[in-house]
Amino acid sequence: MVDPRATVGSSALVTPTGAVSPVPSWGAQLISESSTSSNWGNVIKIAVPPADAKFTTQTGFVIMCAGCGRNNIGKGYTAAALTLDISRTGSTYTATFTVTVAGGSITASGVNMYFGTSAPSSNAPGSWKPKATLFPTVGSYASGATFTATKTLTVGSGNTLYAALHFVSTKCTHYYVSAGGADPACGVRVARLAWA
Repeated sequence: MVDPRATVGSSALVTPTGAVSPVPSWGAQLISESSTSSNWGNVIKIAVPPADAKFTTQTGFVIMCAGCGRNNIGKGYTAAALTLDISRTGSTYTATFTVTVAGGSITASGVNMYFGTSAPSSNAPGSWKPKATLFPTVGSYASGATFTATKTLTVGSGNTLYAALHFVSTKCTHYYVSAGGADPACGVRVARLAWA
């Protein structure tokens, strides 16, 4: 697993789309309320793309990890695979997470996305305004479903962008039979960005 505080070599992180050179340096930053807080998360730190360019993380670099306290994958499970596209047209930047919910009995709901020119001031995803545009727009995404979360912003100047994603993951591990029929044994956990 990649240490979330480290800056990782750009060749491992992004694939430029189109004739863009050089590939930007993307890094990661752990955000938490304190070193002992259970309220933690990761944000991707992104060098601003040149005009009319698009950068994409490589598949498998970033995952959504549910119950992975302080970025420890051993504490939870992979809830989704994702990529992040950052595009620029003039002074308008668009960030799009493409998320594929893991197989089995995992679902995703309550999606929140952060995209800005500084790291989030709060690790409370409900405070990340405005809300992302989701497609398709359904309340919950089933196992194997793919959806996108997109935000756009206009920036006068600056050379760094930040993006983060959060959702509620439900994983049903088995079913048991009761008088009323089959009932799932499900656990609900928060899924946050983690480094594969």
